[in-house]
Amino acid sequence: MSHSELFKRSLEAEYQITDYNACHYKGCDNVGWFPHSYLLPKRFLKILGIFSWLMPLLIPFWALLVLPIFLVKDCVGLVWQKRVIRQPNNSSGLLSRFFLGASTTETLQSVSRVETLPKTYLYLPWRQFPDDLPKSMRPLSLIDIITMRDLYRAVWVAWLEVIKLAMRPSSWGLVLYAYTSFRWFVVLFALLEKKPKEVWISNHYDRWAILLDGIDLDKKVMVQHGDLVMKSAIKNSFVIFGPEPKLKSDWNLLYFTKGASRQFEAHIFDKPLKSKQKFSLQIDQNPQCFLTPSVLVVGCPALRKVQEEEIEKLYEKFGKKLTIIYRPHPRKIMFDSAVLKRCGVILETKSVPKTTAIVSYYSTFNQVLQEVSDCPIFVFDYRDLRQVSKVREELYDLLSDGLRGLECAE
Repeated sequence: MSHSELFKRSLEAEYQITDYNACHYKGCDNVGWFPHSYLLPKRFLKILGIFSWLMPLLIPFWALLVLPIFLVKDCVGLVWQKRVIRQPNNSSGLLSRFFLGASTTETLQSVSRVETLPKTYLYLPWRQFPDDLPKSMRPLSLIDIITMRDLYRAVWVAWLEVIKLAMRPSSWGLVLYAYTSFRWFVVLFALLEKKPKEVWISNHYDRWAILLDGIDLDKKVMVQHGDLVMKSAIKNSFVIFGPEPKLKSDWNLLYFTKGASRQFEAHIFDKPLKSKQKFSLQIDQNPQCFLTPSVLVVGCPALRKVQEEEIEKLYEKFGKKLTIIYRPHPRKIMFDSAVLKRCGVILETKSVPKTTAIVSYYSTFNQVLQEVSDCPIFVFDYRDLRQVSKVREELYDLLSDGLRGLECAE
């Protein structure tokens, strides 16, 4: 497959993910052309439908004038790191078998109990540096293996490929996703030059999974990090993500949720899996006990605003009599949140403490919590205000009972 075809497939994958989430998470159609549109408030999503009529003007402006700013900015950042702050290249022998760090790392400790992990974790410099790797893995920055030629070539090729897409109206819905095209081509050129034999990845179906799907490797391993199933905002049922086209090459799968191997084979992979191995996702349990009733809030980047409001409601209702613990999403830690500081929230990034209750949302992590935690779990679906009100009332009743019991004991 040519670079052009593979690049277009990678953009189509990002489009399908956004369109699926916007439709079933926010209940909005025809906004898939705008990257990460499902993270926007619903009132803004309705406005995006108007802008779709301006595509003939918007796309050329983006491809010719705006995109080059993204490309040059990313290139200059990596060139500076390559020339100024990096040590001499010492990556020889480390890239025969490695994990591509394009997603979360929280599953690797659990995987290490059933499989021998690669010794190298290829760290992408524009992502958060991994601080929770297994001791057997060594982080190696992409900066250490790319060449200056790779960087300059990636800028030029990325721009030309986007201009080609902009010239075809049928591809206009993909063009805005090309803001990360420089990074994608840098990784592609680096892997083609180093010729690794085995690569692991935690991405299910996105631009990075497509990249690995299109290059020749002796072994490709996908580690499940989330669920393909979502509760739909437009249907009173759960739906499953089923992209087209599926991943076409031979893959090996490591999974942890019930029925995941069947779901992945049916909806993600075009061929039967070469191998599949189940592992149990382990979560460190903190035995710490709190003197007052406590609640653990499990964070979600897409729900930041409503979750902060939920924390404020808890603080206004119970004050300092309630201990609030916040466990952020692995990819978005909110250390700077004024709400968390004002409400005296305890930040817990590694483990799950034993609390009176857990406030969660529909997610894979929530499924794991149900298996490993003895605490009552209150799942908030903020798309259904009636459900949220009912669950909140049940949570408050439980916490109030705990406070009354503490007062009686005193």
